Amino acid sequence: PASITFKGNNIMKTLNQERVKELFDYDFSTGLLTRKLKSGKRRLCGHKPISEGYGKVKIDGKMLLTHRVIWFWVHGTWPAEIDHIDRDRMNNRNNNLREVCHQENQHNASLRQDNSSGFRGVSWHKVTGKYQVVISKACKQIHIGLFSSFDEAVYASKLAKIKHHPSSPIAKEYLRELCL
Repeated sequence: PASITFKGNNIMKTLNQERVKELFDYDFSTGLLTRKLKSGKRRLCGHKPISEGYGKVKIDGKMLLTHRVIWFWVHGTWPAEIDHIDRDRMNNRNNNLREVCHQENQHNASLRQDNSSGFRGVSWHKVTGKYQVVISKACKQIHIGLFSSFDEAVYASKLAKIKHHPSSPIAKEYLRELCL
């Protein structure tokens, strides 16, 4: 949508791109947002990680994620979700942000903390004594196979990522790596 309605300070307000550009300047080269002050000066804002590694800015009493405000400032629409292509939550350069659905965003997520193999999609299968590769697509798990060595499992996982998630930045990274 081209505007968002939220309740701030008990007043319903509609935030549109014009209002955001009235409040902020955006530097495409650095990805930084600066608040325009009444004095005519500028103040850097939303550049420190506050919420789960993301920056936030306050607009009309409402805290919003910096990267979402930047997307709106640049594109004039509020995205469903934003993916930081390089997975750096503070790199808000426009060329590092892309609008995605939730599932696509998960394909570019960092390695989970509970991952014991050290590689996405690869786990140890106790029953068979082999490495198992599983990938998800359309909210369903796809069993890629069981492998005797960790290296074989990693290779199979990379190929599966390229096949099933070709638009993912991680898949593109794997493709470049495998083509070298």
